[in-house]
Amino acid sequence: MKEKIKEKIELIKNFLQTFSTMLEMPGGLTQLINTLWMVGKEFVLNWLEGRFRIREPIEKILDKPVSGFERKWRHCFGGITLTLIGLQLVTGVFLAFYYIPSSDHAFESIQMITDEVAFGWLIRGIHHWAAYLIVVTMVIHMLKVFITGSYRHPREFTWVSGVLLLLVTFGFLATGYLLTWSQQGYWASRVAMGLAGEVPVVGWIILLFVQGGYVIKQAALTRFFVAHVFLLPVAIIVLLGVHFALIRRLGIQKPL
Repeated sequence: MKEKIKEKIELIKNFLQTFSTMLEMPGGLTQLINTLWMVGKEFVLNWLEGRFRIREPIEKILDKPVSGFERKWRHCFGGITLTLIGLQLVTGVFLAFYYIPSSDHAFESIQMITDEVAFGWLIRGIHHWAAYLIVVTMVIHMLKVFITGSYRHPREFTWVSGVLLLLVTFGFLATGYLLTWSQQGYWASRVAMGLAGEVPVVGWIILLFVQGGYVIKQAALTRFFVAHVFLLPVAIIVLLGVHFALIRRLGIQKPL
């Protein structure tokens, strides 16, 4: 027992001595932080591996050679779009903590988020501008895929899932616009619903189903909120899973 205690004390002394030596060296603090990060990461990974055996399946997913053309920035708009979508999901959750989907309080809750909630203006700003950036990066990505012919056999369904992702993104924009319950959002939604109502034969059915009546009121706000917060996120997560599963299975087509 005493021998084990002495060994632990000796280990602590050695650690403190190494800690002190590294701090005295030029750039020692950075080196120390990197060392602690590597040791901590290895400890966590070993702990998880000992209980869940996750190293092998993760290595199969991540250990994939990347050819030179995929490391060039002009081929990275798909990854940029994915990052922005993740950012939208995170900021959307924070906004949902304070947003009130009511025709009486929706606009006031948006103002409260912007003016009173700590960093609310920043979260809302990121959510607002990232929505437009997603459309830009997604369109650039799809144009590149189309121009290079990467949508051809056997990647037709990868292209189809990408088109569906673009449509879901437009759905996010359309539903999110009304949630502000501002004059701009209200009249923009009126125009969009008016166009939907002009579809031959089924236009009036679409209008009644989407906005819950012939005018935009509480029913429309509730349905847009449910679509924006529940239905569309599920759809985009499923489509992203299908899209990336196909990419992993079929690989990436090199430019022509």
